[in-house]
Amino acid sequence: MGQSGNTPSKHPYAYRSQIVSPRLCDDVLDYIGPSLQKYKGCDILDLNPGAGLWSEKLHQFLKPRSHVLLEPLPEVFGEYLEPLVKKPGSKFRLVQGDASYFDGLEQLLREGLFPHQNPLPAGSVPSREPNTTLLVTGTIVWNPKHPGLNFFSMAGQMLHHFIRTSWVNEGYHVCGPVRSLLWVPSDDTKFALNKSAMAVSRTSAMVDKVAAVSEVVKPGHAQDDRHWVREARYEIESLVRAMQRMEKNGVAMPPHRRESIHAFADDIRKMTNDTGVMSTGALNDYLQAQEEAGVLTVGLVPEQIRKQWLWEMEWKKRAPPPPPIDEPKKKGRRPVPEEQKRLARARASATRVLKVRTALDELVDFGYSNYQLELKIAEMEDGPQKEAMNRELDALMADFHEKVRNTDAHTRPSIATQLDERLALRSPTPLLQWDRRAYEPLVMQPDEIYPICPVSLLDIQPNIRPAEETDEEYEYLQDMASGLLTRKSSPVGEALETLHPGASQLIDQVPAIRDPKRGGRPRVEEMRARMLTQEMIAGLSKAFREWPFRNPDANHPRYFRIRISGGSMVRDTIESQ
Repeated sequence: MGQSGNTPSKHPYAYRSQIVSPRLCDDVLDYIGPSLQKYKGCDILDLNPGAGLWSEKLHQFLKPRSHVLLEPLPEVFGEYLEPLVKKPGSKFRLVQGDASYFDGLEQLLREGLFPHQNPLPAGSVPSREPNTTLLVTGTIVWNPKHPGLNFFSMAGQMLHHFIRTSWVNEGYHVCGPVRSLLWVPSDDTKFALNKSAMAVSRTSAMVDKVAAVSEVVKPGHAQDDRHWVREARYEIESLVRAMQRMEKNGVAMPPHRRESIHAFADDIRKMTNDTGVMSTGALNDYLQAQEEAGVLTVGLVPEQIRKQWLWEMEWKKRAPPPPPIDEPKKKGRRPVPEEQKRLARARASATRVLKVRTALDELVDFGYSNYQLELKIAEMEDGPQKEAMNRELDALMADFHEKVRNTDAHTRPSIATQLDERLALRSPTPLLQWDRRAYEPLVMQPDEIYPICPVSLLDIQPNIRPAEETDEEYEYLQDMASGLLTRKSSPVGEALETLHPGASQLIDQVPAIRDPKRGGRPRVEEMRARMLTQEMIAGLSKAFREWPFRNPDANHPRYFRIRISGGSMVRDTIESQ
């Protein structure tokens, strides 16, 4: 990147990664272009445009009536942006401003940044309908990361704020809830687009409530932290379902935007009668064959196993041939080469890992078969046969829980986690937005952004707010979600009892919790708090507010959040407010 005026070395804030691939921009606009047709001729608010390539491409596609480039450092990036502004008849306007200064961003819109927009008066009833006359885009990627306040990064803090404020018409949503196309660090997408039941949190619950989030572009399938991503079998099953939806809707990924996991999914569809369902052992064998054929499986199997495969292949290439038959055998033991010792250790480690994963798989299969029997019983008419089936299920559940108790303490939590992953994915309405995605993200190459770092493009579309919902009701709902999901691994009843003694009886006031068609379980004692849907959380929030036995302090809309953060200081905090 060229430099002018004050160089980035004098402005640490200027170290922002830039999209530098015209082809990537074109592919994105071809891919999601149909959904952008309604925005042609709109206003565009462009945050941190930087080098301006994405800004120019989006502008050419939408032909907006105005396009404001809100750039905090025009002295650094002006040489790229000024030519756009100075073109004859240009709709571009370069404005110096910092998108991370949230109050200032709203003030700009209130002061007439866009003459055609009508900011809502402060304190007015929030707009219920999306504003399709304004589109926000931007690149909020710093490399290295720019720290945030109570967030891992500034990008994460900004993303959280932009999503949250759509519900209350603040920030750049002051003219009504607007759609956003934001380039963000891939690490910071975890709370906005949760890809695992294990990672469900109060923040992800907030996002699910207020916005529909899609990942349009992602980096290649690099080795991720296994704490945050799924077992490969569920990742591929989810991918297969997304591919089926794409085929139904006539959507196709450009071949050059696919990666190895998409080819794996194609194979596995053929191997599983188009279900994508495959055991850990069978998938392990398939992926090993792929690795041996020279196709990388990074990020889909534990590295201990993958390293063992690589060493096995290397050993086969380098191992000495057996001695000729007529060669006399030497006395004594031959020294074992160090590489052979290393391979033996790798085999032992991989065998242990695979053994644990296979045993875990078998227990999850057992738990899932019990769940399927539970659903079958729920469909039966009351009578002797149903009673007999319930007794059978009681025995099976007892056997399952006994086996779980006898499992190694380090492995035990994974049983519930993996079972919930399966239930979340296969629910009539999948729990996670990711599992309901309409399309697969396009895969970008490392050199399509500079400086190189893993980024994603998120398409964030605010949900329509119910007309009857007040700001206070929204706060109560978020408070209930925060309280429940601090105990997300606990059964729902236990999580409620932790919030308030006796609160487990509220389950009976929310029919969805026991309804399998709405993501519930007839045997609610087997359902963990992280499996609660937005409908269920809203029902529990309403039931709790109407419950005559609640603590008087619980009338406060932030009661549980104050308890979580303040402990014994709850009453003082509430009274001070």
